[in-house]
Amino acid sequence: MKTLRKVWPWLAAAGWYGVIFFFSAQTGDASGEISDRLAFDLLRWETDNPWTLSQVQYAFFQLVTFLLRKAAHMAVFFVLTFFLLLGLKERLPSGKARAAAAAGLCAVLAALDELHQYFVPGRSCQLTDVIIDLLGGLVCILLWFLVRAVRARRAKKHAKS
Repeated sequence: MKTLRKVWPWLAAAGWYGVIFFFSAQTGDASGEISDRLAFDLLRWETDNPWTLSQVQYAFFQLVTFLLRKAAHMAVFFVLTFFLLLGLKERLPSGKARAAAAAGLCAVLAALDELHQYFVPGRSCQLTDVIIDLLGGLVCILLWFLVRAVRARRAKKHAKS
């Protein structure tokens, strides 16, 4: 049972990176169709054909699609970083060391993901996407530190009572 507790975060991180790899392996057209469908669903326009939109609507549609794609990058690497933080708990009990290691691993995995996309038709390898991925990881780390601080403050408050 103790071994499972140590291993499951790494299995979760590997599985989640598999999900990231799966989505990155989609062609540019397939990935674009998913983003377009989601954008149309969110906008709830009467049409789902971008060619029937006015220029202003099309520009707005493109902006929404772009923001959705970048938010997805951040979200998947936020989750990956969470699993990395859990996995590093046994090896690095120091919060700062664990956060630094998780950020480093997140950066390496984001770079590998972008490199993988270089070989997928219709996709590209962009440093900006690595940075956006890393931002998702850093948001996770900041939130993790915030939760730790709140817990420590509550524990200290209860210890005084």
